[in-house]
Amino acid sequence: MLALRYVYVLALALWLGGMVVLGAVVAPTTFQVLQASAPDSGRLLGGAVFGAILSPFHYVAIGAG
Repeated sequence: MLALRYVYVLALALWLGGMVVLGAVVAPTTFQVLQASAPDSGRLLGGAVFGAILSPFHYVAIGAG
């Protein structure tokens, strides 16, 4: 029973930690760099890049759930 609790806490930490890192570090950095390099289409490119980053994370989130 204790091992199951450790797995639960590990999955929760992976899921929440991933969301925090993606939302607080990856998204702002991606949009900032692409906006600076291409002012006219940087926001659109940032959305495409961040969407491609989020796709694999959805599998991690489903696995953690």
